[in-house]
Amino acid sequence: MHKRIAHFISIITQPLLMPTAVAFFFIQLAGKNIQGLYMPVSVFMGLLFFTTCLVPVISIFIMWRSGLVSSLSMGSLQERPLAFSIISVFYVIATYFFYYKTQVAVGTVFTLAVITICILLLTSISFFWKISAHMTGISGLIGIVLATAGNEKVESVLPLVATLFVLAGLTGTARLSLRVHSPAQVLAGFVLGFGVCYAAFYYFGSWI
Repeated sequence: MHKRIAHFISIITQPLLMPTAVAFFFIQLAGKNIQGLYMPVSVFMGLLFFTTCLVPVISIFIMWRSGLVSSLSMGSLQERPLAFSIISVFYVIATYFFYYKTQVAVGTVFTLAVITICILLLTSISFFWKISAHMTGISGLIGIVLATAGNEKVESVLPLVATLFVLAGLTGTARLSLRVHSPAQVLAGFVLGFGVCYAAFYYFGSWI
């Protein structure tokens, strides 16, 4: 795969975009009112994007400018634990914020809690192994979509699932082409994200 294409795919499948992607799926395709009764969808999506994507991205950028990480991609194993730990803190705070400070539906809090668990596991593994965060993110989205579609009998989800699997394959290929991960690290990232998210939403998603 050409390097520019690999970089482009890595950008559009940035793991920090996954909470926003999950919320879009719930609201637009699954018909779930996860934003609550009193918050407009646009405000909810903006707030979710700000807390789960923009703030962590800004923090990583500051770390890069400060010399704490050598690149925004955090390719070094030694740099990842600190960066992922900071992102984990932001996600814990975001989950707390949506639970205690807003009137969003329980589905939002549950989704953020599951994603936060994935990030905490990813962070723990990153202390000794460079598992793929990109694959954890995209496979987690696939797991949530499949489990929710099964529980809620969401129609016409097959094209979306097929697209996501193709995107996951392209993401894995891109990460390998950029030589930032080994095949085992890519596979492990996929298993982690899909396993945690599918299990959580399959067994508990119907309650939200």
